[in-house]
Amino acid sequence: WDEMPLLPLRSPSRFKYLSVDETRYLYQEIFVERCYEAPVLRLPEHEAEAKRDGSAGSNLGGPGRARRCNIVDVGANIGLFALYCKRRWPSSRVLCIEPMRATSEVLRHNMAPFKDSTLCVEVAASSKSQGEVAFQYFPEMPGESTRHPDERSHRQQVFSRKIESDLACIRGARTAVGAETEGGGGNESEVEPRLLAMEDIEAQARKQSGCGGKEEKCRAEPLSAILAGQRLIRSDDRIDLVKIDVEGEELAVTEGIKDLDWRRIDRMCVEVANVNDRLNKLCALLSSKGFKVFTHQPETSEKNGYLSYIPKELQLFMVFAVKPNLHCD
Repeated sequence: WDEMPLLPLRSPSRFKYLSVDETRYLYQEIFVERCYEAPVLRLPEHEAEAKRDGSAGSNLGGPGRARRCNIVDVGANIGLFALYCKRRWPSSRVLCIEPMRATSEVLRHNMAPFKDSTLCVEVAASSKSQGEVAFQYFPEMPGESTRHPDERSHRQQVFSRKIESDLACIRGARTAVGAETEGGGGNESEVEPRLLAMEDIEAQARKQSGCGGKEEKCRAEPLSAILAGQRLIRSDDRIDLVKIDVEGEELAVTEGIKDLDWRRIDRMCVEVANVNDRLNKLCALLSSKGFKVFTHQPETSEKNGYLSYIPKELQLFMVFAVKPNLHCD
């Protein structure tokens, strides 16, 4: 394991990780871009607001409630989203579900400072069946470990083709800007930083595509069975937020939720790759369970000098779902 500093956090000030490239990307996504939040979910800026004025919508628990919020993180990886939750809502309880053994070890280490309010479960959330399932584990990019290696391979091919095309365009722009600079106009620095960032991403992409995975067997249970088998979040508690990021298993995870649990879940955030109409199927399922559903397709963006390269051709979407009584227009 290696260690990396974290943005100001009550505890810990540093965290363990497995892959530096993946961790930098996830850190940018979660802490800087807040990819798992959306205005429609009406998440608070600070939980103390509800305690101070009791205003509607200022606490994750809902209007007028300043109780501890309960969060379920399905596909917790090394725990960055859980760490983010503990910074945003220090009194929250976070149930972390992660199937891969090596990743789970790092996750437990990172959650140790919050042992009274977090729980790490080494299991894969599945549909309605229990037993052992096979994952393709990628040591260099553990967050991309999946039960659907063919989908990952296809995404890598799309990613590589798109980045080669975009790099060619940017290099062309650099040549044009350089010619203008020689003639007394233009500024090559306008293009160069983005080109360097893209070339860095291209190098990472080559590294990823060359990373061989290995098969690992993991225990699998339906999400409702996992909820029933733990003691952090009680069976009569509201579940304020369920976050799902499971590399192709999104529908399977939601199919493993019983009606009793659907009724106590208030909000969901799901990352989904739109393969085989998976996006529409997921949205239809969430709508049938009484949620208002919103979708967002992330795009390439640059913040704080970091370029997040997300081609639209990857068909990646964030799905946000909220019960109507909590929805804020």
